Amino acid sequence: MILDIDMGNTRIKWRINDVDGRQWRQGACSAIADMLVDLSPLRHLLRRVRVSCVGREELLVTLDEWLHRQDLPPCERARPTATLGGVRNGYTDHRQLGVDRWLALCAAYRLVSGACVVVDAGSAVTLDVVDATGLHHGGFIVPGLRLLKASLRSGTERVAFTEAEADTEYDKTCGLGLGDSTQVAVDHGTLFMLTAMVEKAVRDHCAGVPGACTLVLTGGDAPILAGKLSIPHRVVPDLVFQGIEIALP
Repeated sequence: MILDIDMGNTRIKWRINDVDGRQWRQGACSAIADMLVDLSPLRHLLRRVRVSCVGREELLVTLDEWLHRQDLPPCERARPTATLGGVRNGYTDHRQLGVDRWLALCAAYRLVSGACVVVDAGSAVTLDVVDATGLHHGGFIVPGLRLLKASLRSGTERVAFTEAEADTEYDKTCGLGLGDSTQVAVDHGTLFMLTAMVEKAVRDHCAGVPGACTLVLTGGDAPILAGKLSIPHRVVPDLVFQGIEIALP
């Protein structure tokens, strides 16, 4: 069995596949200790561990120490490269591109077999453009929904809402209409901002990209964002995992 782990800024997602690539089990948590508790009964099945990590480096140390205690090989870490799967990294220094972004855009390019805009909606929202030849044109990074809401609460005096209201989860019922309370105005406004950014980015940056362009969404808030978009799109929850398979076959 192969264990794949996507260590983000706030969440750790994992899945176990058999050697033929069929998913057997998956999970998500906010602390690596919780993940290791979940994996302990399955440790004897593991043969490889592949990791994408944009979180703290200590997480990898903890993981490797656990693997060592189980007499398992150390984790294989995916990293941003100059080229992968027919995609050419568009950063001046390819090492500076976040590995989760790199894996997601390489997986999306393979998935749609052509030009794509890839949006990963998590703690931060990233957007990347790849043309039909596989050239990565670069991208945007902006705060995600909860970071936008937290910045308003901490940085203003008059935009007041309670901590409980600040922690309220966005869901598919969240609208884009004008708010009739501060909390609704903030929730709708932040979602409106991200929706507008994605749609304008697709209009502005796909016009000059050779080939038909597909919008691909991933990340925890992808379903929320997808429900408000007025342009065609695909939601692919496991895009980073698909990228890990490409980077570490």
